[in-house]
Parts: sequence; C-alpha cells; structure tokens
Amino acid sequence: MTLKTRRTFGGLASILVVMVLADECIVRARQTPRDGQAGAASAAGTGRIGGVVVLAGEGTSQPIRRAIVTITGTGIASARQVVTDDAGKFAFGNLPAGRFSLTAEKPAWLKTYYGNRTPGRAPGMPVALAAGQQLDTVSIPLGRGAAFGGRVTDQAGAPMGGAQVQLSYVTYVNGERKLVSLPSGTNNLTTDDRGVYRAYGLMPGEYIVRSVGGGGGFTGQTRVMTPEEIAAAMNRNAGAPVPPLRPLVRMATYYPSATSAANAQPITLALGEERNDIDIVRVYGASTAVRVSGTAVGPDGQPVTNMSVGIANLSSGSMYSSQGAVRVNSDGTFTAGMMAPGRWLLFGGAGDTGVPNVYSWWTETEVIVGEQDVTSVLLRFERGVQVRGRIEFRGTAPRPDLSRLRISLVPLPVIDQTASYPQAATPGADATFAIENVAVGKYRVNVSAAGAWSLRSATSAGRDTLDQPLEIAPGQGATLTVTLTDQPTELSGLLLDQLGRPAPEYSVVVFTADRALWTTSPRRNSGVIKVASDGRYRVTGLPAGDYYLCVLTDIDPRQLSDVSFLEQLATSGGVRVTLVDGEKKEQNLKIGG
Repeated sequence: MTLKTRRTFGGLASILVVMVLADECIVRARQTPRDGQAGAASAAGTGRIGGVVVLAGEGTSQPIRRAIVTITGTGIASARQVVTDDAGKFAFGNLPAGRFSLTAEKPAWLKTYYGNRTPGRAPGMPVALAAGQQLDTVSIPLGRGAAFGGRVTDQAGAPMGGAQVQLSYVTYVNGERKLVSLPSGTNNLTTDDRGVYRAYGLMPGEYIVRSVGGGGGFTGQTRVMTPEEIAAAMNRNAGAPVPPLRPLVRMATYYPSATSAANAQPITLALGEERNDIDIVRVYGASTAVRVSGTAVGPDGQPVTNMSVGIANLSSGSMYSSQGAVRVNSDGTFTAGMMAPGRWLLFGGAGDTGVPNVYSWWTETEVIVGEQDVTSVLLRFERGVQVRGRIEFRGTAPRPDLSRLRISLVPLPVIDQTASYPQAATPGADATFAIENVAVGKYRVNVSAAGAWSLRSATSAGRDTLDQPLEIAPGQGATLTVTLTDQPTELSGLLLDQLGRPAPEYSVVVFTADRALWTTSPRRNSGVIKVASDGRYRVTGLPAGDYYLCVLTDIDPRQLSDVSFLEQLATSGGVRVTLVDGEKKEQNLKIGG
C-alpha cells in the first residue's frame, strides 16, 4: 500500500491510494427514498447497541460514570440519550436495522464521536446494525479537556477584576494563521476580584488569549505623572510648565503583554493538559491609542439617535467590540473609543422608529487610524434593499407546506464575528417570497422546513449563488430563483482493505474537481465522512459535476479549507467520479496493494 502524509494544522492526515473496483460501479438513477432515510418515522425493532465509556488513552480501561451517550440514525425520528452507570456501561434497545452514530460527553470532558481516534473531533464512525442484531461491545474513549488559567494584572501588578478574557483557536489556511472564535460561553471569561480566570474543556491545539476591559475606567484627562511632575505640583511652583494632558487607556492585551495578535505568544495544549501560569499584564496606552469620533447620519443625511454599532480590527482580522459598544449622543455624535494604528471597521444598524434594536439602516464604514485622533468621521447608514424571488420544484414528491418553509440569507462577513443575524421570509401560496431590509454584503441562501426537498440551485442574474455568494450592492436589490429537488444525488460504496475485508477505520472525502470553486462553494465538499462499521460510506446532496473521491486516515476537517491540501489530495490519492442530477451512484474501492 502506498502511503503519503502531509502535516498541517498540527495534525497528521494520511492520503491513501485506492483501487477502483470498476466492475462494481453502479448507477441507480431517480430512485424513490429508501426506508429509514431522514424524515421517516421511528420504526420499532429488536436490535440493541450497548457498551462502555472509558478513559481515553492507549491501554486504558477505566470506566467513566455519569457520561451522557447519544444515539442518532436511520429508523429513529429523534436522538435518544442515556447516562452511563457506575461501571460506565450504556445500552440502547428496540432499534431497527440501520446505521447509527454515537457520541459521549460530560462537563469538562471532550465530546467524543464513536470511531474517531481524535477526541472532540467530528464526525464519528456509523455503526451498521442488522435486524435483531445484539451489539454490546462498543467502547467509547472519553478524554478530559485541556484547561488553563492565570491572572490579569496591570503594569504595577495590581489585579484587574471584571476583565474579559477571550480565547481564539489557531488554525492555518494556505500557510496563513487564522484565529477562530470558540463557542459562546467558552471564549468570553470574566476575572474575579483577584484578577483570576480559568478556561476548561478545551480541545488539544494552539490558542491565542487576550484581555479587554475591567479594572475601572479612565477619563479623557487622565495620564501617568512622572516623579518630577509630582514634585513640581507638591511645591506649587507656579512658574513650572504644565505638561499637556494625554488620554490614557488600558489596551486590549494579548498574552503575555502584547497589543497586537501578530505579537501574541500562542499557548499549545495537549489532551487533558492543565496550565495555571497564563498571566496577562495589561498595557496602558497613551501614545499609540487614539480616539475616533464623528457623526452618525441616516440615508436622509439627518443625525441618527438610535443605533447599535460595533468595532472590528481589519488589520488583525479580529473583533474589537460587539454591536452596542459605540453609543450615540442626542445630536448624532459618537466616540468609538481608543484604537491602535491600523485599519478598523465600524459596523451595525440604525433606525428611525425609535424602537431599540429595530433597525432598517446599515453601515460598514472603514476607518484608517494613525498616530493622531481621528475626528469628523461620517458614519453613514444606508437603507436595506429587497431580495425577492420564486421557488420552483423539480420532482414528484408532495410539495412541502409553504407556510412553514423559510428562505434565509446567511451573511458572509469579512470577519466572522461581525455577522448579523440571517434574514428570512416565508413564501406565499404562489411560491413567491420577498426578504426585506437586506444590508450590503455577501450572502448564502438557505432553506429550512422543506421536508424531503433540498436545495438544488439559487440563481440570480444567471449565477448560482450556492457556488458564488449573492452580493448585495448599495441601493440594489436582487431577484432569486430557488430550485428545490426531491432527488438529491447519492454516492455510496464499500471500502475494502488489501485482504478484501471492510475497512471502517478510514474516512472518505469528496470534493469538486473544479479548482475555481474550492474556496467559494462549500456545498461541493462533502466534509469528512467516516466509513461505517460494515465498510460502507454514503454521501448525499452533492450538486451535479465532476469530483475527487479520496480515502484518508485521521484528518482535521479544517484542512479541507486549505487549497494546497486539496491540491495534494487531487494529485496524490483522488479517484475521479462524475455525478448527474438525481443520480444514485455506487463506487466501491479497495486500498491499493
């Protein structure tokens, strides 16, 4: 077997060369949904899946009590959960034949997907269960999450209570470092009166930590005095010159004491590792931080008094403050705070209704900050536009209830954290819809509550916005034709090892052969699909087109956004397959000898 490896994102992904079993390439076009597919009602059965949750680690067998085990899969309408007993055991009974996924989790531990050798990483390996089969040997290793903590102090060593500590996960795309925000509740901690914080339940990997706020505020006339100035003031020397007052601010500071993400020291954590020495010394800023102020106006040029605006750092690609941080005065003037030199973005909404948090105007205003205060910034809000359209159906299944269907526009901002909430509409009885008040920017189209129907395309001005995002320009609306299908494509097959046995320890990835779509069309990438315990895999819903089908061992899903990694897959271990609309294709593979 030929084995090629490439290290990216701190993980190891192995690309396997496979043989196509040409005699077993089967096309089954336009079949009706099979029993047990998504949307089917729960079916009673006599099968059982049971086992034990144990401590992760080579050769360990220590049971984990009171872990939550969840099962999902074909034949059951919703997830089922049980809690392990004192011996770490669990069992799910009355299961029909089908494919099932299992997860185990516990507070401060990493959620584990059965069959994935990396704790906390999705997806897991589906378990294939025959009718009436009693499978009681499932073992799920559960790993404790990493943790770290420390103190936040000022430059004099005084603790800073009430400071916010924010975590970002470090990943690399095309060799460039990217910071990914952690889920809410994990990435925004608050120090206690001792300046102490602690983060736990973390995935192994590399992190960047920063602290903002806390410690009480400074007024605009506060500065640090020198000993000479103090002596002069105490001597009441009327003839001594009075130094100019400069504003002072506690800068957002990255561990250990850096004011930019580029100079931050990353923290690398192993599975279950704990560190309590991640102390952050907050930096006072006087010469490098400047004040940004100006006037907010609406589309009519009149001052805005009802707005919610946040700040993002375009230079570092990170959030500085969420919407609501920039307040407006009754005359429309505002002060955005103290910022270091660089490119900044003021973003958010405003309105003339007088109702808080109800906005119909939007802004994204870039500000260039240098060494001097930036004044007279014009924060201009523009009206949202209308995106209207019609839904078309390609298929024979009963149409979904249009009164429950939702067409959504999901924003794709330059910086993820600046995204507004998706805007949506429900179509009328004639299948037309109109989404009002859409801000300038890029969007993906999404459909929910469609039952057996799925998105096939969403075209505007001759372009499929599922491949190239929908772009809304100032003052320009858009028209969409949204096509749903009840015959999504399906690519499935059997993966065999060199001895002809099922090979469930591997994963498959399917992605478009069109390199121009690698960074613009996530729907043409299957993600990591774990091979089931019977050696079978199944990928559904890919659009028609040419694809690479690859077999891999352990892989970090973030690697699939790395163009250079996709190029290696395509040239080193990819099997070309072609899918047409409504096609059900079976492609069996064997690991090469």
